[in-house]
Amino acid sequence: MDCISKCGRILLVVLNVIFLIIGLVIFALGMVLKFGFEKIKPYLDDALNTVKGGISEIMKSSGNLGAPKLSDNELKEIDELVEIAESILKDVALALIIVGSVMLIIVLLGCCGACYKIKIFLFLYSVIIFILLVAMVTVAGLYLNKREIIDDKVKPILKTTIKDSYKGLQGINFISLAWNFAMQQFSCCGVDNSKDFEVCTNWKRKPISQFFPNINAPLVCCKKMPDAKNPGQNDLDCAITPKSATSNFETGCYDVLWSYVEKYNKIVMTVVILVSLIEAVIIFLGCWIACKEGDGKVSPSD
Repeated sequence: MDCISKCGRILLVVLNVIFLIIGLVIFALGMVLKFGFEKIKPYLDDALNTVKGGISEIMKSSGNLGAPKLSDNELKEIDELVEIAESILKDVALALIIVGSVMLIIVLLGCCGACYKIKIFLFLYSVIIFILLVAMVTVAGLYLNKREIIDDKVKPILKTTIKDSYKGLQGINFISLAWNFAMQQFSCCGVDNSKDFEVCTNWKRKPISQFFPNINAPLVCCKKMPDAKNPGQNDLDCAITPKSATSNFETGCYDVLWSYVEKYNKIVMTVVILVSLIEAVIIFLGCWIACKEGDGKVSPSD
């Protein structure tokens, strides 16, 4: 029994040292993002200039399709991308600092409890790991078997971004750029299909002229973008009367992205199983040591 307890304490300390390193890395990364943002900002500025240049080229090549010819003042609107990036990075930094700090506290409980046989530390440590285990298995179960729960939470949020902020090729705001990029990159249209755009409040359905019919799907949903130099009504048929042969209007981006994620199900399951086993071993060792040796005292020979 004494040998099992000593080996268990050693294994518990080794595992916690690994988690300590991971926690320190996460905490340090959060601190760098939080307090060293000024050193990162030049890279964001470079990225912004690249985005501006790319958008200018897109507008130049598709100007007759309703995309605006951007002036310097209009290009300044894209500067909000940097502000959004700054806000996101600061939130990510705070999250990393919190996660890293929590990991360090948990690790200290485990190491101190194992090294000094402090029963209350070991039991508290085991309870926390058990909660994390239950949470991880629950999330993994929802991901694999209860997708509709995730869908019900995520889809309405995505559809709201389309309804309130999407502006088609005319849009140079973050939401429009993001959706245009996603729909072109993944050959899809909207969250579920092109019907998601029927409630758009800022999307102009006559991108070229008032004499043209309304388009019923974004131009980026076309499998082949219309001729930008001299577009006619026939060139816009893929958006005016979308068909499966000419448009991705029936293919939702949500399902496409979900299918992409599902390709890694085996990897996700492998990771979940391995982490669950490690956490189960940690819980067992923590409770075992607390019950067999935990008395709050350590002799020099220990």
